[in-house]
Amino acid sequence: MRRILVLGSGFVATALVKHFCRRPDQSLTIASNILEDAKQLAAIESKQCTAVFLDVSDEPALAKLIREHDIVVSLIPWTLHPIVARLCVQEKVNMVTASYITPTLQEFDLPAKEANIAIFNEIGFDPGLDHLGAMSIIDDVLDHGGKVESFVSMAAGLPVVEHADNPLGYKFSWSPKGVLLAAVSPAQYLKDGEVVKVEGGRTYYGAKDMPADMFRGLRLEGVPNRDSIQFKEPYKLHDAHTILRGTMRFPGFATMIVCFSEMNLLSQDPCEELSKKGLKWNEFVASQMGCAVGDVKNVLKSRLEKVWGDDKRRLREAFRGLEWLEIMGDTIVPADKKQPIDALCAVLEEKLAFNDGERDLLLLHHEFIVDFDGRKERRTSKIIVSGDPYGMDGSISAMSRLVGVPCAVATEAVLDGAITRKGVFRPTEKEVYLPLLERLKETGISMIEDTEEL
Repeated sequence: MRRILVLGSGFVATALVKHFCRRPDQSLTIASNILEDAKQLAAIESKQCTAVFLDVSDEPALAKLIREHDIVVSLIPWTLHPIVARLCVQEKVNMVTASYITPTLQEFDLPAKEANIAIFNEIGFDPGLDHLGAMSIIDDVLDHGGKVESFVSMAAGLPVVEHADNPLGYKFSWSPKGVLLAAVSPAQYLKDGEVVKVEGGRTYYGAKDMPADMFRGLRLEGVPNRDSIQFKEPYKLHDAHTILRGTMRFPGFATMIVCFSEMNLLSQDPCEELSKKGLKWNEFVASQMGCAVGDVKNVLKSRLEKVWGDDKRRLREAFRGLEWLEIMGDTIVPADKKQPIDALCAVLEEKLAFNDGERDLLLLHHEFIVDFDGRKERRTSKIIVSGDPYGMDGSISAMSRLVGVPCAVATEAVLDGAITRKGVFRPTEKEVYLPLLERLKETGISMIEDTEEL
């Protein structure tokens, strides 16, 4: 019996657990700091699954669990992965995550190799399936003597159009705070040979309309996602003059993120004001903006006009959204929050939750401009997947499926010996991504590819 330890019981764990339980030779321990959620996941197949309480900061308890298993799948926040990685190295147990490799995690590369274990990262949807789709085309171009001159990759996790029924056009299918942190992160990318840098908190100020033919019938806006240039080496994009990885949202999302930023609600600084009992939103917003309660609307309007000029449509959109969220009036700010971003996050999590019967939508679109000794092609690779309706027995969201299943498939590939690489890595090498593409195809997950001559 192969023993798999799953850390975390959040948004994407359902599909992962269901996939693992298809094989009777696998047993799962689902460890979470919310035991009830872990028990619900374990009930998917009670003969194979056990739920346990775990506080990851309790390192002796975590080390004991790791020691008792053959591999660890970490679905907890990325900031905690270094703790897990250190203990996996100590106990000589393989580890798989869907999160980005951070500099701190990269430091475990040599220790992991010395312990003869894999610390396999970035194998979910984005990052994950995006790597597989990109590298299969890039390597094909390079293997046939071509050059990749431009690479633009855009991804989105959204509600389906009919359920994008709020001012942000958005609902949470993964960590709410993760969405906000991504929105305020700095970004940089390569455009026509020039490095373009966007400072933290300003990414959505430059949201641009996506081409109408990218996903027929969908109007989308896009922004750069963190550091695109870091993928020049792992993606072998040595000849590319343009490298951009970005995020897409329906119109309205960027408007509201800019609004929150101008109201100083995305701050991660500790805020004493939040410790006041019965604090009203209009009081808190005024405090964050440095003005009187009665002046908030005019001050905010003035700030937004500096961003958008006299764009009355955007201004109406912004204030209508704030009214819908009820953060300009005398409603009470959620208690026990330490940072403004956490207070805002609590409101958004309640207001932007999926209701029963609603579905999510995942989109991924790669565009490559390639050159074969003067003959140019435009190649595309994309994924369009909608989830099951929320609230149905056995339903799986698109986000859970496209994060959980690739992560589970990668875990089994390590256990089966199909992937033998050691150290800290992502799926950008043939020895890693080719076995995964074949296995994912068997689950019904694959890319739609197209080529046209230019």
